[in-house]
This record gives sequence, structure tokens and C-alpha cells, in this order.
Amino acid sequence: MAANPHNDTNKRPRTINELLENAQIAWKLIRDPRLSPWIRFGLPLLAGLYLVMPIDIIPDAFLGLGQLDDLAIIWIAMQLLLRLAPDEIVAQYRSGANAGSSKPQPSPDDVVDANYRVID
Repeated sequence: MAANPHNDTNKRPRTINELLENAQIAWKLIRDPRLSPWIRFGLPLLAGLYLVMPIDIIPDAFLGLGQLDDLAIIWIAMQLLLRLAPDEIVAQYRSGANAGSSKPQPSPDDVVDANYRVID
């Protein structure tokens, strides 16, 4: 599914609050079982591997500059997670983040109506 560039769910953060909100949504997406395991585990694993690798784009010997590439990798992985996740799920979490809810509200289609019988 291609991300719509005009969709509000994939906007770039312009303030610290938006950046923190995107980080919260990314954390919730990682824990959401509706996403593909490649997105949920692959992106964080690749970012984590880069962070622990001894080879960096900018060596950590340069104080301050060496940590910028690590922060950039975390930011890129978070943005990729938000862009690769289905827009509907991101929109649910974004509306939940604005309302203060930790979980998206289930839709009426999520109800299973069935008959059962007890066997002794």
C-alpha cells in the first residue's frame, strides 16, 4: 500500500510535541499485532544493529557529532515505521494519542456473535 503524500497521518514533525507524539505512535505500532512482523521487528532490529555496530557513518570520537548519526538512524527508522504501517492503523493511534487513549477503540465489526453448547 503506497502512502498518500497528502495524508495527514504521515506528516513530518515540526515541533518537539509532534516528534514525541510520533515516537509514542511508533512504540504502539511496534506492539500492534496487526502489523507485519517485518515492519514490527525488522526496522527496530536493523536500527538496533546499527547502534551497536562499531562502524559508524560519523565516528563517535567526535563528541556530539558522533551521536548525530545514531539519532538520525533512530529518526529514520521511526519515520519508516510510520510510513510503512497502514494509514488506518496510524490514524487510529494518532486520534487516540490526541484523545489520551492508549488503545484504539474497537469497531462494531470486531464483535463475534456465535452460539455455543456445553458438553458434559
